[in-house]
Amino acid sequence: AGGVGLIPTFTDGKVHDDIRKAVYKPFGPAQVAQLTKLTQDVCEDLVSGVIDRGECEFVSEIAARVPMNVICLMLG
Repeated sequence: AGGVGLIPTFTDGKVHDDIRKAVYKPFGPAQVAQLTKLTQDVCEDLVSGVIDRGECEFVSEIAARVPMNVICLMLG
Protein backbone atom coordinates (compact mmCIF):
# COMPACT_ATOMS: atom_id res chain seq x y z
CA ALA A 1 0.00 0.00 0.00
CA GLY A 2 1.46 3.33 -1.02
CA GLY A 3 5.04 3.91 -2.09
CA VAL A 4 6.58 3.34 1.33
CA GLY A 5 7.01 -0.37 0.55
CA LEU A 6 9.49 0.50 -2.19
CA ILE A 7 11.84 2.40 0.11
CA PRO A 8 14.67 0.06 1.21
CA THR A 9 14.52 1.38 4.77
CA PHE A 10 10.96 0.08 5.09
CA THR A 11 11.54 -3.34 3.54
CA ASP A 12 13.09 -6.62 4.59
CA GLY A 13 14.34 -9.79 2.99
CA LYS A 14 14.10 -10.33 -0.75
CA VAL A 15 12.31 -7.03 -1.47
CA HIS A 16 15.07 -5.10 0.30
CA ASP A 17 17.78 -7.07 -1.49
CA ASP A 18 16.15 -6.55 -4.90
CA ILE A 19 15.83 -2.79 -4.38
CA ARG A 20 19.40 -2.55 -3.11
CA LYS A 21 20.74 -4.47 -6.11
CA ALA A 22 18.80 -2.22 -8.49
CA VAL A 23 20.30 0.99 -7.10
CA TYR A 24 23.76 -0.25 -6.12
CA LYS A 25 25.34 -0.13 -9.55
CA PRO A 26 24.33 3.42 -10.57
CA PHE A 27 24.87 4.74 -7.04
CA GLY A 28 27.71 2.52 -5.82
CA PRO A 29 30.97 3.93 -4.43
CA ALA A 30 32.85 3.90 -7.75
CA GLN A 31 30.08 5.70 -9.61
CA VAL A 32 29.57 8.25 -6.85
CA ALA A 33 33.32 8.95 -6.80
CA GLN A 34 33.16 9.73 -10.52
CA LEU A 35 30.49 12.33 -9.80
CA THR A 36 32.91 14.47 -7.79
CA LYS A 37 34.01 16.58 -10.77
CA LEU A 38 30.45 16.87 -12.07
CA THR A 39 29.24 18.00 -8.65
CA GLN A 40 32.06 20.53 -8.37
CA ASP A 41 31.15 21.92 -11.80
CA VAL A 42 27.50 22.25 -10.81
CA CYS A 43 28.47 24.06 -7.61
CA GLU A 44 30.80 26.41 -9.49
CA ASP A 45 28.06 27.24 -12.02
CA LEU A 46 25.54 27.97 -9.28
CA VAL A 47 27.96 30.12 -7.28
CA SER A 48 29.07 32.02 -10.39
CA GLY A 49 25.42 32.89 -10.97
CA VAL A 50 25.20 34.76 -7.67
CA ILE A 51 28.77 35.88 -6.99
CA ASP A 52 28.44 39.32 -8.58
CA ARG A 53 25.64 40.14 -6.15
CA GLY A 54 27.97 39.50 -3.21
CA GLU A 55 25.28 37.59 -1.33
CA CYS A 56 22.66 34.93 -1.83
CA GLU A 57 20.15 32.83 0.02
CA PHE A 58 22.41 29.78 0.16
CA VAL A 59 19.86 27.04 0.72
CA SER A 60 17.39 28.01 -2.00
CA GLU A 61 19.87 29.35 -4.55
CA ILE A 62 22.72 26.86 -4.15
CA ALA A 63 22.30 23.87 -1.82
CA ALA A 64 18.77 22.88 -2.82
CA ARG A 65 19.67 22.97 -6.51
CA VAL A 66 22.83 20.84 -6.43
CA PRO A 67 21.20 17.38 -6.14
CA MET A 68 18.63 17.96 -8.88
CA ASN A 69 21.18 19.48 -11.26
CA VAL A 70 23.56 16.56 -10.74
CA ILE A 71 20.80 13.99 -11.21
CA CYS A 72 19.59 15.72 -14.38
CA LEU A 73 23.11 15.74 -15.80
CA MET A 74 23.51 12.07 -14.89
CA LEU A 75 20.32 11.25 -16.78
CA GLY A 76 21.34 13.37 -19.77
